[in-house]
Amino acid sequence: MKDDLKTYARMLVEAGLVLGVCEYGYCVYRQEYSACRGNAAGPNPVHREPTTCARCKNFAVSAAHRPYWLDQMRRCEALLREPALPPKP
Repeated sequence: MKDDLKTYARMLVEAGLVLGVCEYGYCVYRQEYSACRGNAAGPNPVHREPTTCARCKNFAVSAAHRPYWLDQMRRCEALLREPALPPKP
Protein backbone atom coordinates (compact mmCIF):
# COMPACT_ATOMS: atom_id res chain seq x y z
CA MET A 1 0.00 0.00 0.00
CA LYS A 2 2.77 2.46 0.91
CA ASP A 3 4.53 1.81 -2.40
CA ASP A 4 1.27 2.36 -4.29
CA LEU A 5 0.71 5.62 -2.45
CA LYS A 6 4.27 6.81 -3.16
CA THR A 7 3.88 5.95 -6.84
CA TYR A 8 0.58 7.81 -6.99
CA ALA A 9 2.07 10.82 -5.20
CA ARG A 10 4.97 10.97 -7.66
CA MET A 11 2.54 10.79 -10.57
CA LEU A 12 0.52 13.71 -9.17
CA VAL A 13 3.62 15.84 -8.66
CA GLU A 14 4.86 15.03 -12.17
CA ALA A 15 1.45 16.12 -13.50
CA GLY A 16 1.97 19.52 -11.88
CA LEU A 17 -0.14 19.08 -8.78
CA VAL A 18 1.17 20.10 -5.40
CA LEU A 19 0.86 17.44 -2.73
CA GLY A 20 0.82 18.68 0.85
CA VAL A 21 1.30 16.14 3.61
CA CYS A 22 0.60 16.78 7.28
CA GLU A 23 -0.32 14.84 10.42
CA TYR A 24 -4.06 15.22 9.79
CA GLY A 25 -4.32 14.50 6.05
CA TYR A 26 -3.18 15.18 2.51
CA CYS A 27 -3.74 18.16 0.29
CA VAL A 28 -3.96 17.24 -3.38
CA TYR A 29 -3.76 20.90 -4.22
CA ARG A 30 -5.67 22.62 -6.98
CA GLN A 31 -5.95 26.38 -6.62
CA GLU A 32 -9.54 26.60 -7.87
CA TYR A 33 -10.74 24.41 -4.97
CA SER A 34 -8.54 25.90 -2.27
CA ALA A 35 -10.30 26.65 1.03
CA CYS A 36 -7.02 28.05 2.40
CA ARG A 37 -6.88 30.67 -0.37
CA GLY A 38 -3.62 29.38 -1.74
CA ASN A 39 -2.06 30.53 -4.98
CA ALA A 40 -0.51 28.93 -8.05
CA ALA A 41 2.50 27.87 -5.96
CA GLY A 42 0.42 25.84 -3.48
CA PRO A 43 -1.58 25.97 -0.25
CA ASN A 44 -1.48 29.07 1.91
CA PRO A 45 0.53 28.09 5.02
CA VAL A 46 -1.11 30.84 7.10
CA HIS A 47 -4.63 29.43 6.59
CA ARG A 48 -3.75 25.76 6.27
CA GLU A 49 -5.00 24.08 9.42
CA PRO A 50 -7.34 21.19 10.26
CA THR A 51 -10.66 23.05 10.31
CA THR A 52 -9.92 24.78 7.00
CA CYS A 53 -8.58 21.64 5.35
CA ALA A 54 -11.47 19.46 6.56
CA ARG A 55 -13.92 21.53 4.49
CA CYS A 56 -11.67 21.77 1.41
CA LYS A 57 -12.27 19.80 -1.80
CA ASN A 58 -8.49 19.24 -2.03
CA PHE A 59 -8.34 17.41 1.28
CA ALA A 60 -8.03 13.65 1.72
CA VAL A 61 -7.30 11.41 4.69
CA SER A 62 -6.19 7.83 5.05
CA ALA A 63 -6.10 5.28 7.83
CA ALA A 64 -2.72 6.71 8.82
CA HIS A 65 -4.48 9.94 9.89
CA ARG A 66 -7.10 8.20 12.02
CA PRO A 67 -5.19 8.60 15.31
CA TYR A 68 -5.08 12.38 14.86
CA TRP A 69 -8.84 12.64 14.26
CA LEU A 70 -9.69 10.23 17.09
CA ASP A 71 -7.61 12.37 19.45
CA GLN A 72 -9.46 15.48 18.27
CA MET A 73 -12.78 13.75 18.89
CA ARG A 74 -11.71 12.80 22.43
CA ARG A 75 -10.66 16.37 23.14
CA CYS A 76 -13.98 17.75 21.91
CA GLU A 77 -15.93 15.20 23.95
CA ALA A 78 -13.92 16.13 27.06
CA LEU A 79 -14.65 19.79 26.45
CA LEU A 80 -18.39 19.06 26.17
CA ARG A 81 -18.26 17.28 29.55
CA GLU A 82 -16.67 20.33 31.19
CA PRO A 83 -18.78 21.14 34.26
CA ALA A 84 -18.30 24.88 33.78
CA LEU A 85 -20.26 24.81 30.51
CA PRO A 86 -23.90 25.81 30.68
CA PRO A 87 -26.35 22.88 30.46
CA LYS A 88 -28.03 22.03 27.17
CA PRO A 89 -31.39 23.77 26.69
